[in-house]
Amino acid sequence: MEGVSFRGVPYADIADAWLRAEYGHLPAVGERNACYYALVQQCMRYICDFSEDMVVGATPDYGLSEQERRQCARSAIGARRYSAMPRKLVAFLQGLGITLQGEGKAEGIRSGNQGTDQAAEWDFEKWAECFSPYFESPVWRPVCAVLPRYSRLNGMLVAGTMFGTLLSGCRLRNWYDGSDLALTYMTYIIGDAGTGKGDYRELDHLIMEPLRLEDARGRKAEENYLAEMKRLLMAKAKKDDIPEEKHFPIRYLPTDCTLKQKLERCMDAKNTFGTVQRQVACYNFESELSSKINYEKNSWNSSQDFDKKSFDCELTGSESRSAMTRNGLVPAFFNFVVTGTPDSLQKKITLRNCLDGLPTRLIMGVQYGQRYEMLKRKARRRSDKDSDWLRTIGNRLLHCGWDVNLEQRVSVPKRWQDKLGTTTSFADALYYWGQQKAFALSLDDDRLGDYFRKRPPLIAVRLAAVDAIMNSLDSFEESGKLNLKFSSIELAMHLADYIFESQLWYFGRLVDEALDGVGLTGNVRRETKRIKAYTELPDEFTAEDIVKYMGITKPSAYVCCTKWQNSGFIERVSRGKYKKIVKVIV
Repeated sequence: MEGVSFRGVPYADIADAWLRAEYGHLPAVGERNACYYALVQQCMRYICDFSEDMVVGATPDYGLSEQERRQCARSAIGARRYSAMPRKLVAFLQGLGITLQGEGKAEGIRSGNQGTDQAAEWDFEKWAECFSPYFESPVWRPVCAVLPRYSRLNGMLVAGTMFGTLLSGCRLRNWYDGSDLALTYMTYIIGDAGTGKGDYRELDHLIMEPLRLEDARGRKAEENYLAEMKRLLMAKAKKDDIPEEKHFPIRYLPTDCTLKQKLERCMDAKNTFGTVQRQVACYNFESELSSKINYEKNSWNSSQDFDKKSFDCELTGSESRSAMTRNGLVPAFFNFVVTGTPDSLQKKITLRNCLDGLPTRLIMGVQYGQRYEMLKRKARRRSDKDSDWLRTIGNRLLHCGWDVNLEQRVSVPKRWQDKLGTTTSFADALYYWGQQKAFALSLDDDRLGDYFRKRPPLIAVRLAAVDAIMNSLDSFEESGKLNLKFSSIELAMHLADYIFESQLWYFGRLVDEALDGVGLTGNVRRETKRIKAYTELPDEFTAEDIVKYMGITKPSAYVCCTKWQNSGFIERVSRGKYKKIVKVIV
């Protein structure tokens, strides 16, 4: 395809210019495959209609055979791509004098399907099929049975967050980096208005009822205590008659809650399991993300930081001399479920703050919208049996405070043995997932995927551990024995894939643009011309030598001599002649 051009510029010239801009030279023997792959993936496929034949015909061979070029091109064309031409490529082509209109506005990461609407972009059927075996399991069927097919996975994410909050007295031990994990979750379900997000509010109403009932008793006791304190103060009681200050555990918190009050509630959120007292999670459900944003406006940075700290249950707190403030550190153990619209999400996560780490900590659920369709009549009424199970199961979960060993081994089915061996564990299987993901992304030089790949295993194991506990709840509740099945580990692997892809879907464009705009780069101080020239000067020298070695004028050479003499680097031997005291400047 010699002579073929893109908007007046030959493809060969574009390819050569891109390689020189990226590497400083055309590919040499030993690097041709890697350079050719990068050229096609980051440049040529976008201007060759993603056609293998066109890419191979238009791109110079650089010494590669046609078979080698086709293999590289096929792999590069199939890699994850933007829904529009990347801004970096747009800028490069414009630098070659190519005029582009409407390019560089990549709205999201394209998953393979063409089209502009969300349903075409996000493969709902793929994920529904992937998780369908779990929708019929005894644990998840009461949650998912009445939900539309494409909303069932979101139902699992929401219910998993709620079950995990009720189980937050448990700890996950022996993660693959040696750390222990608390059951922390931050779940966002995002979809257009009127797409059925109210179903998750009903799940909250059912599953979290035991926690609300416990809180009601705590609030009643707190009201009685405060009323008694007020009565004693009004009666001017003696100091000895005033009871000791008391605090009551209240864990289900409203969205309109100050950070100070949230910290105090976290301090009091403790349960005793046997002889061990443990911190347990506070919780919030908010059906409107816009409300969460409005309530956080007065303490935006602090609220954002608190959310980030809650991912790892990090210590936080406040210190004040005010008698009204309780000082000290407390684990930020706070779980929440939020539903909202894409517009609200864009106000929460912006170009300015998307690199602060919060997007990689979130469980993101993509809500399916039924277009031009009515809901099926009476199809979404949960049976009384399922409702009763969801309403009462929390009473058992609240009293579980055992540890889960993430290195507990389980037999691996044959279909997985070539990847995981004959036995595996949560820790080993998700470490394998991380290794494979890192390797695949390195082949594509996918910096965006690399940015998002690190935390999905952490999130996935917390959700899958809930599945494992719920499937062996009788033995676990009584003695902490976990009858682990491979299905829970397989669920963790699928969840890691889903979390990775959904974070990319919602935040990929923002993060990619923000990474391009980050101006903070490393800088290494290098030896300057004058330092090098000073080192090369003879031990005894004249101003003429300085002129020779430094390439400066004679008056400037005398200025240098004066500065060096004042700094103690040299001494004057005679008129116009100097001797080094410091031989070399390091």
